[in-house]
Amino acid sequence: MWRAASSTTEGEFMVRMEEMKVLSEQAWEWFQNKPPSQWSKTYFSEKAKCDILLNNVCESFTSNILAARDKAIITMLEWIREYLVKRLVKNRDKAEANWKSKLCPRISKILERNFVQVADCVPIKSNSWSYQRCFNGGQYTFDLNQRRCSCRAWQFCGIPCTHAICDILGE
Repeated sequence: MWRAASSTTEGEFMVRMEEMKVLSEQAWEWFQNKPPSQWSKTYFSEKAKCDILLNNVCESFTSNILAARDKAIITMLEWIREYLVKRLVKNRDKAEANWKSKLCPRISKILERNFVQVADCVPIKSNSWSYQRCFNGGQYTFDLNQRRCSCRAWQFCGIPCTHAICDILGE
């Protein structure tokens, strides 16, 4: 299920759904009744730059504002504003104290993993900005000017995919 949910292209999604069908036809049938736009990256909008499928932030936020619920609306909104400001400051201070670079550790790990995979890429330049990329048997097109790759990974999270890094280093 997670492979189908985290797929970024329709072709990959279909392959993952077939794999799910082989593993558990009951699970596959259950997902057939659910619109994939609600649970698979393949059908998500590229506007939000977040590659997280689960959103536990809502539950965490809701549990923390319980104390403000019984207040008058303006007082409640002020309480929430103050809570958010304090939380942002606390997290920023924590990051400044612990991070060794300007990038957060999670982003650094993703970039490092993508850099390691660059050796498997074979670039084919189409024009000044466009490339075709052969990678692990697949082919992807990338446009440096528009910052778009046909794998859609960069569009989803804003972190350059392996194909993009290969093209950027090639320039």
